[in-house]
This record gives sequence, structure tokens and C-alpha cells, in this order.
Amino acid sequence: MHQPVSNYSESNRPRQPKFSWRACALAVWEHKKLALATLVLVITAFAAWTFTRTPIYRATAVLEVDKEDAKVASLQKTASADVFDDQYFNTQQMILQSRTLSEHVIDSLSPDQRQQILPGAGADADFAGALQGSLSVDTVRDSRLIEIHVDHANPQVAAFLANAVAHEFIKKQLEKRTAASTEAVRWLRQQTEGYQQQAKQTHPGNGAALAQLQQSGIPGDIGDLKVKLDSVTDPGLLPAIANNPEVAALRQRLKEKQIEMAVLQKRYKPQHPAMVALQTELDQTEQKLVLACNEGLEGIKASFLLASRLESGDIQLVDPVRPPSRPFKPNNKRNVMTGVLVGLVSAIGMSLLAYSVDGRVRTYEDVDALGLPLLSGVPHMKRNNRRHALPVVQADPHSIGAEAFRNLRASLKLQPLARTATTLLVTSTAPGEGKSLVAANLSIAFASNNERTLLIDADMYHPVQHQLFRAPFEKGLSLFLTDSPPLEEIVQKTGIPNLDVITVGELPDNPAELLGSSRLQTLLQEVGEQYQRIVIDSPPVTGVSDPLVLLPLVQGVVFVVGFGKIRREIVTRTMQRLRECEAPLLGVVLNNIDLQSHAHYYYPYRYSYSYQRRKRDLVAR
Repeated sequence: MHQPVSNYSESNRPRQPKFSWRACALAVWEHKKLALATLVLVITAFAAWTFTRTPIYRATAVLEVDKEDAKVASLQKTASADVFDDQYFNTQQMILQSRTLSEHVIDSLSPDQRQQILPGAGADADFAGALQGSLSVDTVRDSRLIEIHVDHANPQVAAFLANAVAHEFIKKQLEKRTAASTEAVRWLRQQTEGYQQQAKQTHPGNGAALAQLQQSGIPGDIGDLKVKLDSVTDPGLLPAIANNPEVAALRQRLKEKQIEMAVLQKRYKPQHPAMVALQTELDQTEQKLVLACNEGLEGIKASFLLASRLESGDIQLVDPVRPPSRPFKPNNKRNVMTGVLVGLVSAIGMSLLAYSVDGRVRTYEDVDALGLPLLSGVPHMKRNNRRHALPVVQADPHSIGAEAFRNLRASLKLQPLARTATTLLVTSTAPGEGKSLVAANLSIAFASNNERTLLIDADMYHPVQHQLFRAPFEKGLSLFLTDSPPLEEIVQKTGIPNLDVITVGELPDNPAELLGSSRLQTLLQEVGEQYQRIVIDSPPVTGVSDPLVLLPLVQGVVFVVGFGKIRREIVTRTMQRLRECEAPLLGVVLNNIDLQSHAHYYYPYRYSYSYQRRKRDLVAR
């Protein structure tokens, strides 16, 4: 009766679900209780951590660093360097954060002041390490300012320590500059004293100039040195200039030219070409010597400028440090906002994790990933006690559930393979997915369309159809397969026009062998001449071989997937098994959809349900 028909192709292979923002939103909504609990837990944890921490105050001292032109003088040459750059600021920053400076600050404090840094600590406590750990330094961009930050639980102590660090740093810088200034002054004294001695030896008759140099005696400060340097008339007598190799070489060359000039004067007159050329060379050498001596004098004056600036200093405290009025950390507002953000991310992450771990089929995208078309989605319907055991199409023909099964019937008629299929098999992956209810309601939908329909209950493990249609249980399919009674004895009327049912009958011990016998094929041939549609309610595929035995006898398989019942990978493996058996799969029915928790996703169903309810109320009136 059945010719193997395979709709298995490369395009029908199971597809991996793609990322979808809609699926993510659905996952969060489905696990909204878990997401809300995670959000509340994270925010509570952040709030508890924030409000139980000890407030820390930050005091800031601001230092201004003036630009300095450092002139480094030596006995041979004078070099200049501009140190007002990133390298200079980075150096000062490292000095401020050094343990050495922290130790100097601690040494300058009294024992009571040290105890304020670490209350309750002993005299041997590492106060310098505590100060260094609470100290941070920042440079203000595009300015000459350096910020010194000190963090402490006591705002007064924080301000006191920031002020102490700033003053100690300024003090150390002044000491270093004072030492450099003292060295520069000592060297300048040596130059002026050497000039006086050379002047006495070279110009013994120049009493007026020497008297002017000796008026103030040995120079005692920067001002005296300036007077001495301004009084220098012959820079070449200064030791630093006289000992300069360039000056010495020019002076030696000048002496040689003078000696050569004295020799030529004895032979030639001043207008002689040799005398003119030598006089020109002599004048040029004298000019070079004067220029070199003047440049050396300028270098010494630059050393004087350096000494005067070193004594004045170039680092100062901008404003007095004041105790902070509010804590620097924890920042309660920022921490709470961070807790909300982290809570939202954690809530979404936990929802997605729970959804991925759960992995049950719930959406149309999950069905699409199976590689089969969705024939219809059947919502969960609450039925009253009086009609609880009846199929929904029979119990409430105007309901959204009945409309879903009529939609299933229409979908089957639109498929070329299903349109010509007279025998349909309804199965599922596991028990509890509602495949028996789908088979019953689909049969009623066919019958209501004036198609003579026969429903055969072939689930010999958990038969249901005799309860749904209140049919006798004793005479059924098992009796026909074992004793071969007349067909009229096992076919039961349902009270629904165009619909008959064959129940299971007594449960046999060997259902697979009975279903695989030739008697069932004979039965289908006989009823095939009387009915336009034959719907077989088959056992689930997982665990038993009965559905596989029935596959050669049917022209189409309707696969039922219970909403939120089975994991996607299990359904995929079941589908793969059916494809390997060349089952004529028609499509999937997503059964028992929970509209209450997935209303936003299945909105058209809710709209249709509202319309059907208004229609039913109108008919009732």
C-alpha cells in the first residue's frame, strides 16, 4: 500500500539556530523570575558592600613648577638644557611616590602624629609604607601643576599628611638646589680670585682697575659676584677662559705671528706684501681670540644666572591643603549604578545560560532548526470539567485551539505530498507531548470538512482514544490482529458525522509483532476503500520500534513536539532516525503552547483567541 517516499534532502537537514535578539528577549522573559532574582541579589550585594565599607577621604596638595633653564657650567664649555618636559615631570612624580620621601616625612613627624596614620599600631609599625600606600601623584595636563593625593579614613589626617608631603618635597628640592648654588658660587669665586691674580701679574701698573676689583674684598654672595663679573675688562685672564683649549691655541698662534712679525720688520718695510699679509693674519687671530674670550665670559655669566635662580627655587605650594568635606570612596551613587548595570548584565546572562542549558523546544525558530516546516501551533487550552475529556474541536469548536487544528488541516492540504496521502501517522519523540490529542482533533477537523475519516489507536502502551470518544475498549485493533473478526465489530461510531474510531482493545504482550504482521496491511487496505482519511495514533518514536514498523504503511507522518517538553537535541536525533528510515515527514505540530508566559511571542494567537471568544459570546446570545 505504501511506496517509500523520501523527502530527505540536503536542504532538509537540521540547521543550527542562528543568533536572534528576539530569541534572547524570549529567553529573558521565559526566565524572568530567575532574572529578577539575580538582579535583586547583585544590587543587594553591591549596596551591602558599599554601605558597609569604611569611608576614605582624599586630600590634595597642588604644587606649581616654574619653567627652569638650567645652565651647566664647566671649565671647558657651557651647555644648556630645557628640563621642563614630560621626562622632568615623570621624575618628580617618581620622587614624590618614593619610599625615601615617605620616610623623610615620617621622620619629621612626632610620635603622636605617626599614631594618627595607623591608629593602635605599635612604635615599630611601618608608617612609611602606610603613607606610601595611601599616596598617589597626578600631573595636570597642559599645565605646570602636580597634584599630591593622600587617602585616609580621617579627613584631618589626610589633609595633614598631604601638606607634610608637599612641604617635605619642597624642602628636599631646595636643599638640592642650595647645594648646586653653593657649588656654582664657589666656582665663580675661584674665577674672580684667579682673575685678580692674573691681572696683578699681567698689568702691574693698572692700579685703578685692581682697586675697583678689590673694593669689596673676597665676594661673599651672589651680589658681590655680579659686581666682579661686570668689572672684568680682560676675559682672557679668567682661569676658566685661559685654560680653555681653544683660547690657549689662539693665544699660542697669536704669539707665533707676533714673533714672525718682529723678524720680518727687520727685513721689510710695512708696505711690503709679506708684511701686509702677515699683519692681516695677525689681526684675524686677535679677533678670534677676543671672540672666544667673550663667549667664555658669557658662559660664566650664565653660571651666575643659574646660581641666582637656584637660590630662589622654582617649586611652590599653590593653596593650603584643606580637609575634604565628603568621602572619596566608596562613591555610593556610582557603586549603586554599577550594581544595577552589573545586575542587569548578570540577569540577562543567567537567563540565557538557563535557556541554553534547558534547550527545550519553545519557539518557531527551534522548530525551524529541525529542518521541517511548521504545520501549526496549538495553544494550551483550559477546558471545564464537563468537557475535560473531549477533544477541543468537539468540545469548543469556536475556540482558538479548534482554529489551530483547522489551520493544521489547511496546511496539510497545501502540501502536494499530504494532499494525496490517505493514511497519516501521528507520532512524537516521547510520551506526554499530546500526539493522541493532536490525532483526535485532526481527525475531527477532517471529518468536519466532509471527509470520511477513520482514527486508529495504534498506541498499545498508553491508549487514549477510547477515553476521548467514550468508545468500548474490549473490541479493537488487537482483537482484529489476533482473531480476525469482521471489520464492523471493531469500528466504533463516535457520534461525530463522518468520523469513526478503532480503539486498541485488550493490551497485547507483543505489540510490535502484531503491528508488523500482514493483518494490519489487510486492515488498511479494507478501510482505505471506505474512508478518505485514515489517521493512525502511533506510539512515540523513542524507546519502542512500533512507529518504525508502521512507516511502510503510511503516506505521511505528522510529528508532534510538545511545547517546553523535550530538549532540542533529542528531537533532532529522533528526526534523524526517521529520515534514515525514509519516513515521509510532512511537518511539525508545536503543541500545547503556553500563551500566558509567551504572550509577546505568540501575539497573533492571543488576538485570534480574543476574536473567537467574542464570536462565541455572540453566538451564545
